[in-house]
Formats: sequence, structure tokens, C-alpha cells
Amino acid sequence: MVYEDRELSYKEVDERSNQLARHIRWSYRQRTKQELKPDTLIALLLERSPEMVVGILGMLKAGGAYVPIDPGYPQERIDYLLEDTGAEVVLSQRSVVESGEIGLAQAEVVYIDPEAAFYGQEDPSMLPAYSGPADLAYVIYTSGTTGKPKGVMVEHRNVANLVFVQRDQVEINSKSKMLQFASLVFDASVWEIFSTLLSGAALCILPSGIRQDAH
Repeated sequence: MVYEDRELSYKEVDERSNQLARHIRWSYRQRTKQELKPDTLIALLLERSPEMVVGILGMLKAGGAYVPIDPGYPQERIDYLLEDTGAEVVLSQRSVVESGEIGLAQAEVVYIDPEAAFYGQEDPSMLPAYSGPADLAYVIYTSGTTGKPKGVMVEHRNVANLVFVQRDQVEINSKSKMLQFASLVFDASVWEIFSTLLSGAALCILPSGIRQDAH
């Protein structure tokens, strides 16, 4: 992955997401006194960065399903999404939460900044598969323009079908460089990220400031 002046190799992304997955499972167990099971919803409240992608991969490796929440959402919408999903754990960054503009009092916040201590403590090796094709991969909420937002549940097998069709149509390969433009709260981000990574290509994450100018 490439983001501004940062670059992460496939090995680094794999190991960091493995460490995060173990930390997520530990945090969930500490919070609920139960093991994290398939279809458990974990919220992602992340700015555009390599941690955004590491967060998604770590969440899926942990065996749960991710719910992307835009840090730019009003507090009322964030509260509604956390309440509706019942998310016990939120993956975020200190810059997002400590800005004072967002409150997450009802959930366990796991900070996944590059300097987070657990990266130096957790095992970076591969984890067993905790979820299967019929389990949830993610839940993305609608805009809510005609009422309260509704969560659209997508299973792993649906994601696999989308990703491999898009990869073949766009003809992505290990020499490709793909731009990650879409927000995580839109399905377009799914094929941008996974079609690229599953093809051995380089994922170039567009910074928020440049992305806003592009609109």
C-alpha cells in the first residue's frame, strides 16, 4: 500500500493485520467475557490511511464483520449506528476520538495507530479461519434520506463473487497500481481494496484533502 510518504509491503500488511486480529479478539473478550463469534459487528471509525485497510483485514481475520462509520458524520448518526449494530468494540485513531468532536462512551475503543503498543506484543503469524462463506463480511448503512438508515448485510461469498468478477473485467495484475478513492461507507471501496490486494497490485490510498478537491 502507498499513502503519501508511507509504503507498506504485503508482508507488513499481513503481519500487522494478524496482530490486530488477535488484539481485537482479546479486546472483545475483555469487554464481553465471551469469545468473538462470526457475524459479530465491530465498528470502524477511521480516517483515510493504511490503518483503514489494516483495520478491515484485521477485523475479518478476527472472525467478525465490520461496520464502516465516517468520522465526518454528525454525532447523532454515529450514536444511532452504534446503537443499531450493538457494536461492543470500535476501531479508531486517537486523532479522531481525541479531537473532542466525537463521543464513544458506550463502546470499547481500540486504537490502531501505527505506534499502538499491541503491534509489538501480538503474534504476527497467520490465524485460523474463524468465519466461513455464509458469515457476514460487513454491514454498510444506507443514506437514510427516506427515514432512518438501514444496514445492508453482505456475506463473504458475496464479496468473493464481486471481487473476482471485477478483477477479471479490469484485468488487474501484480504490476497494476490501483487508486483507492471511494469512502468505506460505500460498496465501491470493497472491490477497490480487495480486487487490488488479491491480485498482488499496489493499492494507492488517496488522502482526504486531495479526494475532497477531486469532488
